[in-house]
Amino acid sequence: MKFKKFIIPALCMAMLSAGCSGQDPVTPGNGQNGNGGTNENIENGLQVTASTTVINADGQDAARINVYYDKVKLSLDAVAFYDAKSNDVLDLSKFTIEDNTLVYTVTEPGEFSFWVAYKTHNTKDRPTTISAVEFSVPDAVVSNFHLPESTMLMAVAAFGGFDHVMNAYQVALDEGYRFGPYGDAMLVV
Repeated sequence: MKFKKFIIPALCMAMLSAGCSGQDPVTPGNGQNGNGGTNENIENGLQVTASTTVINADGQDAARINVYYDKVKLSLDAVAFYDAKSNDVLDLSKFTIEDNTLVYTVTEPGEFSFWVAYKTHNTKDRPTTISAVEFSVPDAVVSNFHLPESTMLMAVAAFGGFDHVMNAYQVALDEGYRFGPYGDAMLVV
């Protein structure tokens, strides 16, 4: 029965610790709505949408960028993209274009900020920024011996494996280790 108390939270923690989806909540008013290119919730006027604002700098994870004017998706040929720092026109031939969607991938961490112009409209005052980061997953963690049935114990069990952590707890009990926030620590590999 105690195993069932741990399995669902442990699986959730394992999924969280195994990696990140690259998704980032999009701040309203910064030129992005994060809706993945659909036109629901698109405002009138010129608007840029990005499927995500954070990508893994692995050359495979991508942000898909679309431009809309009055809720209508624009052809990328009709829009000029500008670097937000230098205001230079961006050469779209350096990007991948799939189904009239600009696909941005990168292998080096950093930020890509840009704004777009269409006819007499632009998003210069609200540039779109996509951050490329290197995600990593730890292979070891130092943790104290948490109290039984605590969420912290579940997190450690999700990382180190339920059976291994419970075996360590049994050894700690047998040896008289201290538990709780001021107790002894363990290295989970």
